[in-house]
Amino acid sequence: MTLASRNKFVIQKVLESDITEEDKIFFQLWNEKPLLSLKSDFLAIIEQLRKEQYQQVLENLEGIPEFKIQKTEYISRATEQFEKYTLKTSSLLQVAAGQGMDYQEVLNSKSGFSTELNTTAIKNRANLHAGELITGINETTRVRINKLITKALDEGISKYELKEILKTDFGFSEYRANLIARNELKRAYIQGQKIQFAQWQKESWMRGYKDWISHRDDRVTELCFLNDMAWTIPFDDVFPSEDMEPPRFPWC
Repeated sequence: MTLASRNKFVIQKVLESDITEEDKIFFQLWNEKPLLSLKSDFLAIIEQLRKEQYQQVLENLEGIPEFKIQKTEYISRATEQFEKYTLKTSSLLQVAAGQGMDYQEVLNSKSGFSTELNTTAIKNRANLHAGELITGINETTRVRINKLITKALDEGISKYELKEILKTDFGFSEYRANLIARNELKRAYIQGQKIQFAQWQKESWMRGYKDWISHRDDRVTELCFLNDMAWTIPFDDVFPSEDMEPPRFPWC
């Protein structure tokens, strides 16, 4: 869901009874802040990682005589060697989560009870998730490369042919990098909202609720539609898909 469509929902369904002209102007201006404004920066980091991994695999292949490809670890660098990507990723996730937190606090204040921004929780989550993310990307790429190496061994593919396959493989594709960037920023934004809403619920002693809002068009999956049709549920409950919040999958 885009930030604009979420704002529209908030105005029409949640705040309709007491919405003011000032509110309308504010939300209209807020819509000018795109949810994925950090996408290009985040994508550049994932692209750098992708290229470094690809180059390492090629270097490993170059050291193998033709044709004696052996199944080995073709991305052998430890997680610590990719720490620079973790640090860069964490800072951008913090900003995206902060946007979600800011937006949620606007909604929290409509209840007549405001809370301080829980920036410590945002920073801790971003740091932890960034490390898990980079490790996960490396592991997924490693598994994919080993499968291709096995295929090369089984089918007698030459080293040159293997390089050509790697060049167009999903593991090193721009599409995958784009998918990761979009998904992680969306997740961070939603987590920022979630953390701030949990803070409001704790300090206000009021029970919180949530909705899953979709565009209700032919792009919406069946489970996301069922989540939408569940309407309002308690904040700590799961939706019919057994998810706590969107996104359910990378291209959600």
